[in-house]
Amino acid sequence: MQYSRIVKALTFSLTLIAASNSFAGAVDLLNQDLQKGIKSLPRETRMYSYYGGGSAQGILSNGKSFWDLNNHSTKLSNAGLGVYMAVDPYVSSPDNGADTGMPGGYGSSMVEVTFNPGTRYLDLVKAIKLSPATLAAIRAETGMTPTDEKQLFEAEETGFWRDTLRYMVEDKQVHKLVRNIVNEVFRRNSITLTEYRWYSAVSGFCSVTSGKEQKMFSALVYIGKDNSSIKKAISFSTSGSQLRSGDSQADVRVNKLRDVLAELKPMEKSYISGNQNAALAKMKSKVFEKYPNSAEVNDIRSATLDCVK
Repeated sequence: MQYSRIVKALTFSLTLIAASNSFAGAVDLLNQDLQKGIKSLPRETRMYSYYGGGSAQGILSNGKSFWDLNNHSTKLSNAGLGVYMAVDPYVSSPDNGADTGMPGGYGSSMVEVTFNPGTRYLDLVKAIKLSPATLAAIRAETGMTPTDEKQLFEAEETGFWRDTLRYMVEDKQVHKLVRNIVNEVFRRNSITLTEYRWYSAVSGFCSVTSGKEQKMFSALVYIGKDNSSIKKAISFSTSGSQLRSGDSQADVRVNKLRDVLAELKPMEKSYISGNQNAALAKMKSKVFEKYPNSAEVNDIRSATLDCVK
């Protein structure tokens, strides 16, 4: 009798160990695949988020929602839970609401966040291809069906990308298990931001780093558990047609940039769909017309993700 209990206990222990090893295998393999997309901000980088109520600090605290396994919200979620940000102060502004699909934008208040150099982010502008071994390990650990796999890893592009983060929050057992695996990989790598595809008129200021399409992408999601990656955050409220923060230099810089980007927007549409070289030349000409002081342009370039001269 005693012997039987010992055998059962050992069998149970071995089952737990096997399950643990399977989970570790899925984590390790996914971690290996995602390394090609993990990057660090090379310098202080400014990003912007519009919001409709509360304080800037309160809004930024929503980065923790990514890690809350009881949060299954997919509302306004293009790329999972977190705080949606842009590399410029125009993309999600009330003035650009029609293009964002959000008439009136995402709110009339805005926060400009300066992230520290070295902040880690995952580039999901293009899907990251997963190895057959990784997908097999995820299937074994989670019970992922072909339908689940299509939703999580093949929705529009094949691989790990923004739709993975979007759909893994659904309140389903398979999705919860996939989410656990993803969260562990993000935790291991101290991922604070994820970057995904959304066009920005800031192309008029910047070329892009090698390896990307010759267009600027602007959308990110902040998923910081705390604000240790943030150097400073300036909160702006709307006053008439202007943004006001109490910092006069920041007010001048941000309002001028937003106004110039509004002028560049029609040219950007031609840049995306038409003659790129001609459209880009026209955009850059407008930039230098509005910014005769090259120091201002260099400041914008140096503080914008993926922006090079």
